[in-house]
Amino acid sequence: MIYGLLILSVLLGIIIVFWLRPKSKNSIKLTLTFSGGYLLAITVLHLIPDAYENNSSNIGLYVLLGFLIQCVLEFFSKGIEHGHVHNNNGFHTSSLLAVILSLCVHSFIEAMPINLDGNINSSLLTGILIHKIPISIVLGNLLFNSTINRLGVLFVLFIFIISAPLGLLTGNYISGIYPIGDNLTGIVIGILLHISTTIIFESSENHRFNFLKLTTIIIAFTLAYLS
Repeated sequence: MIYGLLILSVLLGIIIVFWLRPKSKNSIKLTLTFSGGYLLAITVLHLIPDAYENNSSNIGLYVLLGFLIQCVLEFFSKGIEHGHVHNNNGFHTSSLLAVILSLCVHSFIEAMPINLDGNINSSLLTGILIHKIPISIVLGNLLFNSTINRLGVLFVLFIFIISAPLGLLTGNYISGIYPIGDNLTGIVIGILLHISTTIIFESSENHRFNFLKLTTIIIAFTLAYLS
C-alpha cells in the first residue's frame, strides 16, 4: 500500500500538468508553501523528538549530514525540490539530466526511513506524499516544455516514479541487516529542514509574507500538529 501511495502521489501531479496545464505561478507557490509548512511542522513536532528519544548521542551529526547532502543535490538540481526553476529553455541537455538525477536521488533518500523494522512512520509518509504532488507538477512542466522527445519524457517520469519506492525498499533491506534506522531518519530530517525552510522563504516575494501565504502556513502547521 505504501508503494502504491508513493506512486500515486507522483501520478497525480503529472495528471494535473497533462490535463490542466497550470500556468498560475501563485497557485503552484501556495501548494509548495503548504507542503513546506507541513514538512517543517512534522519535522519539528514528530521526527526530531522521536529521533532524539531513540538515539540522543550522535543523531545531530546525521541531521547536519542530511542538510549538507541536500546542499550538494541542489547544486545540480537548481532547487527544483522546492520549485525553484527559472526559464526551462535555459537548460542544456546535460544540465537537465543533472536536475532530474538529483531530484531522483533526493526522492530515493527521503523515502528510505518510511518503514523501518515494520514500523510505518506515518508523519514522514504523509509529508512526502504532500510534497511530491507540487514537485511532480514542477517537474512535469519542466519536461513538457523541454526539448526531450515524448519517449524520453516518459522514461524520465518512470525513473522518478520508482525512485521513492526503490528508496523505501532499500531502507527496509539495510535496516534489516544493520541497525542504522535512526541514522537514516536523521539524514532525512536534515534534508527536510533544508527544503521546508527554503520553500517557505522562497515562496514569498522579497522575503515578505502576504496574508494568504501566512494563512496557508498556519493551516499546514495546524494539520501537522493534529496528525
